[in-house]
Amino acid sequence: MMTRPIFQAIWNFNAVVIACASTLAITVGSYATYTIAREVLAERTANGLARAAPDTATPDTQQGELTVGNFSKLSGTKVMWAPLTLSQHYAYRLSSKHAQSVSNYMLYEVDSGRTRRLLNSNKQLIVAGHHVHRTSPRAENTAPALLAFEIIEKDTNGDGILNHEDVKRIAIARPDGRDLTRLPQMFEAFLGSTAATDGTVVLFARTSGRTKALHINPKSLSVVAENEINDGI
Repeated sequence: MMTRPIFQAIWNFNAVVIACASTLAITVGSYATYTIAREVLAERTANGLARAAPDTATPDTQQGELTVGNFSKLSGTKVMWAPLTLSQHYAYRLSSKHAQSVSNYMLYEVDSGRTRRLLNSNKQLIVAGHHVHRTSPRAENTAPALLAFEIIEKDTNGDGILNHEDVKRIAIARPDGRDLTRLPQMFEAFLGSTAATDGTVVLFARTSGRTKALHINPKSLSVVAENEINDGI
């Protein structure tokens, strides 16, 4: 009878089809697994983030590599400055992370040839720097009234890294970067700056959920008035 050979052929054909489909499914699944694993385990790069140094670390402890960036002129001065960028590699969940952040500034005095740093240590994260001018728009090559910096020095939320989720300190300095002075308050956000007609500089910031205007004497680098802004929030 021809029935049995026909069924045998059909069974063989089905077996080949199933085998091919299984092989294809395994191949596709393996590639998908590889792709997902590669994405999960790949090194990630993040800017404005630094691994928090332990409290027992010395001021000069550097958990990474420091590189000097491009120099530019501080307006109205004979000082050039460049960011010191801290590059770090560390494990993050199932992958590794490459973090880059500005931790300090190198300053070079053109006439004397002296080199100095804005801060004594490199353990902090400098989120931003601001040139606060007395007039707006500022005249070209005019020195600002002062420099203001947003600095993160402590891992305030305990996640092991310094980033924008931690509270900040505002530090001010003279136009050439000297006499850096930290304001006593801790801030969640820096909200801008301007100059008042009485010669003071006004910095706006949010601290403890309140918006405040800090009037600063640029000569003494001290806060002479602190006004709360009722923003209704």
